Amino acid sequence: MYQGKGQIRTEFADYNVEKFDAAFMPPNASHQMRNNSDEPLWYATLSSRGGHPLRVDTYKLECSEARPGYMEEYERIMAVRKKNGLSVP
Repeated sequence: MYQGKGQIRTEFADYNVEKFDAAFMPPNASHQMRNNSDEPLWYATLSSRGGHPLRVDTYKLECSEARPGYMEEYERIMAVRKKNGLSVP
């Protein structure tokens, strides 16, 4: 059974996503996937990692904040959002 809803946070806007939604991020576009519900969120990511061959990453983490590099990316996104006049949590 599908549970949870997500939000893609970018430097320019936030996008809510649900079951079977898809999103494309252009090269060098910083983004984060967040669970914005009380239910577990499952999602798949395909990434070329800056010109490297396409690969599938799996993280078995309780929360995305535990992923290596998460906080550095978060701080960079929040700085650009603030500069662009968007909300900063």
